[in-house]
Amino acid sequence: MTSNLDVALIGKENEMRRYAQNSPQAAARIVALTIIADGDVDKAEFALLDRLAVHEQLGVWAAETRVLTDNAM
Repeated sequence: MTSNLDVALIGKENEMRRYAQNSPQAAARIVALTIIADGDVDKAEFALLDRLAVHEQLGVWAAETRVLTDNAM
């Protein structure tokens, strides 16, 4: 039996983005989601990421981490 909610969630526009398993983008997405988890994205959080060079550790450009965070909101 299919509910109305099931039908609403089947559409392609409701699919989550897919990243290759263990890819730099997937790891960056997890970082981005932790930043927005509290609902209060602050410039200091990005400053800390920049200072720690997290984008280099993940193997992505700094701009990519911001794009991922913007898309996650």
